Amino acid sequence: QNISMEDLVPDEESMLVLTQGGYVKRTNPSEYRRQKRGGVGVVDIATKEEDAVTHFLVASAHSDLLFFTDSGKVYQLKMYEIPEGKRATKGKSIMNFLSLGAEEKVTSILPVPKGAALDASSVVLVTENGVVKRVAAHSFADVRRSGIIAVTLRQGDRLVSAHHAAEGDTVSLVTAKGQSIRFEAEDVREMGRAAAGVRGMSV
Repeated sequence: QNISMEDLVPDEESMLVLTQGGYVKRTNPSEYRRQKRGGVGVVDIATKEEDAVTHFLVASAHSDLLFFTDSGKVYQLKMYEIPEGKRATKGKSIMNFLSLGAEEKVTSILPVPKGAALDASSVVLVTENGVVKRVAAHSFADVRRSGIIAVTLRQGDRLVSAHHAAEGDTVSLVTAKGQSIRFEAEDVREMGRAAAGVRGMSV
C-alpha cells in the first residue's frame, strides 16, 4: 500500500498568516493560550517595520488553499505544504511555494476543506475597476503548480477580491470613496475561467 505525504500529516486545524511583503507562516493554534478581557495579546509573526499582515485564516491541515493574485491567476497548495513555524517567527517567502511573477501579489486566499462538495458553490471575483465575475467552484478543483487563469483582465485592471458564494448569497461592493452596491450573487451568470466578467459598478 502506498503512503502519501497527506497520510503522515495529522488532519487538525492550522492558522495561516500572509504579510504584505509576501511572508507566509502556518502555526498550530496550541501556540496561543486563551486570554481574558483586557489581555494584551501575543505576537504571531515577526514583521519588519514596513510590513503588515494582510491575510489570516484557520483551516484543516489537509485543506486545499486557493491563492488568487492581482494578475487574475489562481494557485493551489495544501495547507500542510507550508512549513509549521513557531509563534513570533518571521515565516518564509511565498515565492518558495508559488510560481508568482516578479510583481504579482496575492490578494485573496480561499480554503477548500478536504472532500468539500464544490458543485453547488461558486467563486465571485471582483476587480479594481468594478468588474464582477462568477465562476463555478469546481473549475478550481485541480489547479496546476504554475497556476491557471481565473479571470481575463482588461488593460490596467487588477483582481482585488475572491470569495466563495452559495445559493442565496448576496454580494456587496464598496469603493474607497464610500459608494456601495448590493446584488444577488446569482444575478451574475456563471462564466468560464477565461471570461472577463461583467460591469458590477462604475468606479
